[in-house]
Amino acid sequence: MIKSLDEYDQILLIERLFSKKNIKYDALMEILERKSSNVIIQLLDGDRVLGRDHIIFAVLNALKGKKNNKMISEDLPMEILVYASAQRQINKSIEILGVRKNSHRVVLVALSKSEKKLYDLLESISKMQDLSINNSSFNMWNGEMAETIKIIFKISNSEFESAKRKNYSDKKIFEELIIEKMALLALS
Repeated sequence: MIKSLDEYDQILLIERLFSKKNIKYDALMEILERKSSNVIIQLLDGDRVLGRDHIIFAVLNALKGKKNNKMISEDLPMEILVYASAQRQINKSIEILGVRKNSHRVVLVALSKSEKKLYDLLESISKMQDLSINNSSFNMWNGEMAETIKIIFKISNSEFESAKRKNYSDKKIFEELIIEKMALLALS
């Protein structure tokens, strides 16, 4: 998904990537950065990102922090991770949403002023062996994921129950609660 963020003069790319093998974060980042100059890239654990709204909200908060010189971290990719994890502590953010050694799914977040550069990045990814774009996994949801999300984002049963709304899936409720935590992080 490519989305224009006009207020920040940036274009955002969000894609879920899948590999049959364990994804090696450092090696993949090196390849992506080499193939995409002037593109800001962050990779997040694909099993712990609830959806595109989760990432869009994190990116918007990170860009706003940068624009207002109120960043929590020192660089924009890390700021995106900090907001997506709804944590102030960088080490805790990495623990929550950093790519783990046994990860097979990651979420690629890329920012550029050039839409063409983002499409070039996608083309480069499509040519990579053992890596594919698989956005259908944004729709994955099960009880085990719910329990993991509750634990890592510290969402209590009562908090979840009080946020329930008609016609909202459990996944959407969790995503709304995480977005709320990100909003509180931006205010603190």
